[in-house]
Amino acid sequence: MPPEYLLRVLVLQTLYSIRSERLLMEETEFHLGY
Repeated sequence: MPPEYLLRVLVLQTLYSIRSERLLMEETEFHLGY
């Protein structure tokens, strides 16, 4: 497996986890406010 591919996968994973965490936080705030 080429290192560039590994790096790209790592970056995508990080971005995805950050985005899903943010979505979770927004949903939690929404439910708490509701």
